Amino acid sequence: SSTKNPSNLLNWQQIQQSVPRRADFEDPIGWLISCQDEEEQTALVSELQPYLAYSDVSLMCMQVLDAELRKLATSSNKLESINYRIRHANIERLLLAFNFPKRLTRQDRLLLQKTQPESDSRCHSFWSKQSEFYSQLQKKLMSISQLRKQYGKLWRRYLDCPLPVSNKSKQLCSLLVLLNDRVLGLLTNAMQLADFIMSAFESNNVEVGMAATPCVFHLVFNYSLDYGPLFDRLYQLVSLSGLMSPYRGRFYRQLDLILTATNISTARIAAFAKRLASLCLLAPCYCQPMLIGLVLNLLRRHKKCQYLVHRQAEDDEDVKEANEKLNGSGGSNEFSMSISLTKLKPLRLDIRYGS
Repeated sequence: SSTKNPSNLLNWQQIQQSVPRRADFEDPIGWLISCQDEEEQTALVSELQPYLAYSDVSLMCMQVLDAELRKLATSSNKLESINYRIRHANIERLLLAFNFPKRLTRQDRLLLQKTQPESDSRCHSFWSKQSEFYSQLQKKLMSISQLRKQYGKLWRRYLDCPLPVSNKSKQLCSLLVLLNDRVLGLLTNAMQLADFIMSAFESNNVEVGMAATPCVFHLVFNYSLDYGPLFDRLYQLVSLSGLMSPYRGRFYRQLDLILTATNISTARIAAFAKRLASLCLLAPCYCQPMLIGLVLNLLRRHKKCQYLVHRQAEDDEDVKEANEKLNGSGGSNEFSMSISLTKLKPLRLDIRYGS
């Protein structure tokens, strides 16, 4: 395998003294994509990664990967083949090897846009020492934001390729976690991946929807994504089956952040509080502290919901009338308002005398 090491296949000294060409990178990148040994491929990608810090090397590798992704898309009719699964996984590892400075947050952009706009962040790191190539690249790709734009196009093309058949839902969840943790923050415009993210969020699979929630929150907060049924879908994901998901921590952390918005109606907040309190009675012991904390946060932030806790459950007509008013003031029919917040009382007794 040492003879096929990318560092040996690429004559880095020659590339440094001349104008780099795309053809110089086709054989080593092509071999990395077709490598069948995962450990060996991961080790070789880690050796190539330091060179990807140079803008000219990144540009050439992205051009080769773009051509390879086009080939992968044409072979999508062979999803069950081992070759497709190997190439699909190897391309993902190569995409994750690229690294750019993270995008400025919205607050940082407002503070620095007059002194150092992100579009003026120039690429100064080049492996090639030829001024001819430097001037050529200056006309084509000179800013870091442009490199990130090309990187986003690669991810969009990669996500257009179907996932392999085996363990599709598990792979989709892992991919969504990678997008949120390592990809979305690097893109110039993450909205170009919105179709993929929203289709996963609306999936009938609860686990996939929970894994996609942090990505949706990223689009809503950073790009002002307008998605009408957001709270309806979040309400559906608050379920007993979702508590068995390994992504429940991520989901409920994002749910807590989303429900801090002050423009959410009292009906919706009350519905979520009741849903969480009722779910806590059926939840495993290790999930109960998390759910109780969420209910407590909702009641502390939204004072108008606190009177529901002290309402007397014996007066069924008053409770029914109040619930109907709450339903008409901004809640939807999908939010069950018939369960009173007096559910917190048996919840308190369950915690006190339970396990």
